[in-house]
Amino acid sequence: MNKVTFITGNKHKLEIANSVLNMYDIEVENIDLEPDEVQDTDIEVISAKSALYASKEINKPVIKTDVGFEFEALNGFPGAFGKYVFKWLGTEGILKLLEDKTNRKAKSIEVLAYAEPNGFTKTFRMDTELNIRTEAKGTGSVMDQLMEIKGQKSNYGSLTSEEKLEWWKNTDNYFHEFAKWYKERK
Repeated sequence: MNKVTFITGNKHKLEIANSVLNMYDIEVENIDLEPDEVQDTDIEVISAKSALYASKEINKPVIKTDVGFEFEALNGFPGAFGKYVFKWLGTEGILKLLEDKTNRKAKSIEVLAYAEPNGFTKTFRMDTELNIRTEAKGTGSVMDQLMEIKGQKSNYGSLTSEEKLEWWKNTDNYFHEFAKWYKERK
């Protein structure tokens, strides 16, 4: 079985990675390391540089994921800065920013970056169209409670853990794309 090191402190992300990558006979080892996060407006640049930093720090190949959100009504805000904006404003603050907006369309930009200590990086990007709810529902992060993704029976924060895992396992996403590339490379 192939093995990959996933840099995350998020147990839900780790569970998703395990459920998808195990389908390809890839074992996931986890290290909770907080790499220096590059300040940039491009989520792919942030993800690749963070993964490379982590890879050099532990001297082995790694994968790392990052996400940004673009709200159409806010001209793409918060973009790559969602982590900070959501922490400062919370769910109610985001709803307040959008309360007079009729356009609730948004996009999540999720990137899985693979990096090796020698400097090699490769990114796998997944853009998902979604709508922002007018009120929070469910649990989890700000966006878990607010985003509705086409094809899901409810907003992400209202899905059970099993439903979330099934969605990741049965939907084209960066974990599947990475796994196929990684298996070919090995």
